[in-house]
Amino acid sequence: MANQMVGTHQDVTKGRQMGIHYGSKAHNIQQISSTLATQIPNASGAGYHYRINGDDRIAVTYFGEGAASEGDFHSALNFASTLKCQTLFICRNNGYAISTPIYDQYAGDGIAARGLSYGIPTIRIDGNDVLAVSIGT
Repeated sequence: MANQMVGTHQDVTKGRQMGIHYGSKAHNIQQISSTLATQIPNASGAGYHYRINGDDRIAVTYFGEGAASEGDFHSALNFASTLKCQTLFICRNNGYAISTPIYDQYAGDGIAARGLSYGIPTIRIDGNDVLAVSIGT
């Protein structure tokens, strides 16, 4: 993955991906897309696959708060909630969706409230709180 991020000769994608679009088939790490939220439904589908096969594993997806305003986000959370998918959604909220501040992006109590509205157990953690991040409370 480090070779992909800096585009060395050992990059498995031969320099055909952006640096942040790293992935590894051998390690079950799917490459992301620059298009907002496209990875979220994929993670729901993978989590569904794990549930119906009885696998002791989960799918994890990371996205920003801007992606949480996309239709793919809502479809994915509804799918994951109703089908009890083994999926962990992690939203990294830095307060800006590309260059749009959160107050222009959505009203209400932020992204965490959206997870709750779909019936998904949700926690909100301040990324600047080292103790909260380390224990997940």
